[in-house]
Amino acid sequence: MQTIIFGATKIGIKLAKKLLLDNEDVVLVDLNAEEQANLNGLNLVSVNGLIVDLAVMEEAGIKECDCVCAVADNENMNLMVCQIAKKKFNVKKIIAGVFDSASYRVYEDMGIVPISATDLTVDTFYKEVFDDFTMERGIEGTEYYRIFGREHRFRLENINESLVGKKIKDIADTNGGFIFALVREGDMIHNFANEKLLKGDRLIIAEIID
Repeated sequence: MQTIIFGATKIGIKLAKKLLLDNEDVVLVDLNAEEQANLNGLNLVSVNGLIVDLAVMEEAGIKECDCVCAVADNENMNLMVCQIAKKKFNVKKIIAGVFDSASYRVYEDMGIVPISATDLTVDTFYKEVFDDFTMERGIEGTEYYRIFGREHRFRLENINESLVGKKIKDIADTNGGFIFALVREGDMIHNFANEKLLKGDRLIIAEIID
């Protein structure tokens, strides 16, 4: 899958790093995309230019891309990128960074997925204030989240001692779900396939339930 990230912001750089770890094809577009890519050690295609410039978009490969992520610090620029990607280039998956949650309706009406870092941060803090689903050792729990229109269930589980020493990629039985993350010493690890389970490790199991 090829993803074009419009905006070499902190979010754009971190997103690029995560996608590259999953061996995805990533293109970064910004006025100083090449400089930021070099500064952050990103091995990707970088295109310098204004993110709403049609020629720049075409140089980035928007005609063939699978997903557009507009994460500039300017919400109006993000909206313009999304409109162009949707109406001119018919990109099927478009995700936009939103700062004013009141703008959600505008994006949703266009078939664009809006994500607000502010709302996500507030929601996370709110949950942690009232919730036992934390990284504290020994605690198990279940959480439900609606992601891209589908309900997901996440189970935080202690591992059976018989699994200690086994690689996570060799575990087959997850009771109908898939392993979303490894929790070790309070840290959540996503790149875990070759990790051997240690005593005290826990797993987050994800399921799509609708």
